Amino acid sequence: MSAGPRPELAPQLGALLQQLRRRIRLYACAEGATAGLIVLGAAFWGTLAVDWVFEPPWPVRVAILVTVAVLLAWVLIHLTVRRLAARLSDTSMAVLLERQFDQFADSLLTVVDHAGDGDRLTGLQRDMLDRTSRAALDAAQEVRLANVLNRAPLLHKGIAAVALLGSITLFGMLAQDTLAFWGQRMMLSTEQWPRRTRLLVAGFPPNARGQRVKKVARGADLRILVQADATLEYPPPEQVEVRCRTADGNRRRDSMTRVGDATAEHAAFQSYHYTFRNVTQPVTFDVAGGDASVPNLQLHVVERPQIVELALRCQYPSYLGREPRWFQVTGAMQIPSGTQLTVRAAANKDLQRMQIDDPELGTETLMKPVGAGPPRRFETVLPPLSADKLLRLSLLDQDGITGREPYRIVLRVVPDEAPQVVVQLRGIGTAITPTAQIPAAGTVTDDHQLDKAWFEYRIAQREAQARPFATKLDGQNELAVRQTLDTRDFAAPNQLAPGDQLQLAIKASDRCDLGAGPNVGSSQYVNLEVVTPADLRTRLDRRELQLRQRFENLIAEMNGTRDLMASIAAQPPQPATDTVPAVDAERLPGTAQPAVDPVAGSAPRRAVGDPLEAAPGQHRVQIARVTQNIQRTGYETLQAAEAFDEIGAELINNRIATESHLERLRQGIAEPLTHVARQMLPAVLDRLNTLPRDAASFGQGSSALNEAIVQADAVLVEMRRILARMIELESYNELLDLLRGIIQDQGQLIEETTQQRKAQLRDLRAE
Repeated sequence: MSAGPRPELAPQLGALLQQLRRRIRLYACAEGATAGLIVLGAAFWGTLAVDWVFEPPWPVRVAILVTVAVLLAWVLIHLTVRRLAARLSDTSMAVLLERQFDQFADSLLTVVDHAGDGDRLTGLQRDMLDRTSRAALDAAQEVRLANVLNRAPLLHKGIAAVALLGSITLFGMLAQDTLAFWGQRMMLSTEQWPRRTRLLVAGFPPNARGQRVKKVARGADLRILVQADATLEYPPPEQVEVRCRTADGNRRRDSMTRVGDATAEHAAFQSYHYTFRNVTQPVTFDVAGGDASVPNLQLHVVERPQIVELALRCQYPSYLGREPRWFQVTGAMQIPSGTQLTVRAAANKDLQRMQIDDPELGTETLMKPVGAGPPRRFETVLPPLSADKLLRLSLLDQDGITGREPYRIVLRVVPDEAPQVVVQLRGIGTAITPTAQIPAAGTVTDDHQLDKAWFEYRIAQREAQARPFATKLDGQNELAVRQTLDTRDFAAPNQLAPGDQLQLAIKASDRCDLGAGPNVGSSQYVNLEVVTPADLRTRLDRRELQLRQRFENLIAEMNGTRDLMASIAAQPPQPATDTVPAVDAERLPGTAQPAVDPVAGSAPRRAVGDPLEAAPGQHRVQIARVTQNIQRTGYETLQAAEAFDEIGAELINNRIATESHLERLRQGIAEPLTHVARQMLPAVLDRLNTLPRDAASFGQGSSALNEAIVQADAVLVEMRRILARMIELESYNELLDLLRGIIQDQGQLIEETTQQRKAQLRDLRAE
């Protein structure tokens, strides 16, 4: 602050300095006021423009108002308060006047500097100071203080302030509603500006910070929908733009696709849509159309929710006797029928929900979270399965993002199958005696557990009867069947008699307790004719006769084969370029690959490219023919042996066998036939295999061929001996037939005698 004029300073000069000081302070106040008005005016138009264009949320508006207040305070402090607080001394004022007015010639500054120094001045100095003071007073007469300060800046600020205030006043007079609405907006009203166009962007609600953000899965497409209000006075805009800014600084503008015409259709909204393709980074965009815009819409990229673990807990039906187990889901899951499943899944991020859908039933089930941690693990319990199912598992995370597509759980229900009964009757033909025993052999298997097995038989049209197996089942899934059904145990009225038809099958059941109960498996029914022992013997004798006739043909074929071998040995060697293949003894009868097709009765086919077919030479063809004949003879011989064994077994099982008869069939025929087929005929083939493979050297193998001929002769001798044994048996059978005929004739004679006696008695009574 100024100290005022000093007593020693001339009053006129002190008044001049004080007046200058007052003018400076008024200038500072005026400049600060105009600058403050400029700030306020600019803030009005700026906030009006920003709020009109962007319609920022209230936090942004608060920030703008705070910024304006800070700027206004800075201007007032810098241009007014700080200047008013400054000390304006007489010396400073004198310097200012000296610089502005040259007529002072430093007189004013000298007088101000030495004012109050009269006691220290000499007389001469005092006279000089008085003369200088008068000079300053004379110069002060011509001073115009208005020229001291530069009024141009103040004038410019004043004009700007007046212009701004005038524009605001005019705006208020012409648009009172707009000015009033601006005031409401500055008071943090949430109501939006009235416009000719009003745009609504679906799916972008503001968050707690006022940001309008939508999260999108990485790499996904996002379609946004914008609606323009068609009920306003002005029609919706023809074009709406999307103005994008990506995180890497790229900018672009795209026009949205207009859907239909709301004006023509009298709809409430005109729709526009736009699709962001393959969003991989954050995007900020504005939507603008007409005089409206929706700014600062943001797309944030997040990862999709995914299943990282998917497992099933199988609670099996009680009858299976299995403990519950967990399985990881891999492809189609094979689940036993009646199993109750617990589905458990874990995701890679927190979820809002996990839902499992059954499209077939149209059901949607929300899975329950597991544990107290973040909601990432869910599970649900399904009803017991009775049919195949295709379930879809869908995810929704905390950001509202769904999985790329529902996870498919394919459940293949494995039904409890009926037991498989693969059983055949052994030693029984199509006819049996009333006292026969019926052996059965084979296997009974089940996919889980067997419960029981039994014979089921029916005589004629009577009710079916069951006879359990003697073997007790203990829950195993496979049973080796070695059971015999004794017809003598049939209780009345199911006892067998000649002329009956017996239907027989082997059946088994499992322990399934689902639905209709246990599953029952059955072998094929076998129809057996019940005949008298004599009738059965006659049928077996006919079969022996057929076998002997076939065996005679085998002897004739073997004899022809031996003669062919002899003719080959008698021929000179033939030149050839290929080899004679060795004969594999494992292709003989009784091995895994028969030498002759049992159905067609001919030699098996050779593969294309067989050396026998490829190599030329007469010896090769003849040796191949010999080999085939021997293989076929061996196979059919073994079949004959098995047939005679089968006849013996039928005699035993039907309880009509005699020891001598069985000895003739087995030791006399079946066993020798087996010896011929398995040992003697392979020995012939072994000799043939020693023949040279080079046809040009065939003559060198004549000894091996001769040995084969000798071995073939031995085979023929043995076959003829067996044939003689068959003929002996045939004579024995003929004798038996004669005895049976005598007994039958005797029975018929007794019956005729009885009938004649009854007739005579009736005649006597009639007389």
